[in-house]
Amino acid sequence: MTRPRAAGRAGRRIGTLLFSGGLLAACGDPVAPGEPTFRLEQREVFGAPHVPTLVEGLDRAIRITGLLIAPGTGYTVQGELKVLAPRELEVELTATATSAGLPFLKESYYVGTIERLGRGEYTLRVLHMIAATPADTVMTFNNVVLVR
Repeated sequence: MTRPRAAGRAGRRIGTLLFSGGLLAACGDPVAPGEPTFRLEQREVFGAPHVPTLVEGLDRAIRITGLLIAPGTGYTVQGELKVLAPRELEVELTATATSAGLPFLKESYYVGTIERLGRGEYTLRVLHMIAATPADTVMTFNNVVLVR
């Protein structure tokens, strides 16, 4: 059995928690999430003939996975996010020769994450570029992505 005084305090605490949680939820959504950020992780793989670029809308983020194939082992892959318009994004993944390397294909499997996005639809383009031959730029994804 709960004493009336203790029940009153518990009720006030729950009411305070509900009110503060509601206030946070009410203030959280209308505020702009800020400038999107881009994080790129990669690793070398061998013998992967072709891996398509896959894009997944997440909670306030977009995940991009795929394979960029460079003409030699001396290439390093870097990524850059360009915000072309409020809901139009472009990710450039560029392989740049950083050393002489060997004349074997370098296959880089990557996972890129665009974070700090608002909810809704975004137009996304993903480009694969080889810095030595920019004319060989390939658009591997160009579509609308729904961010939750």
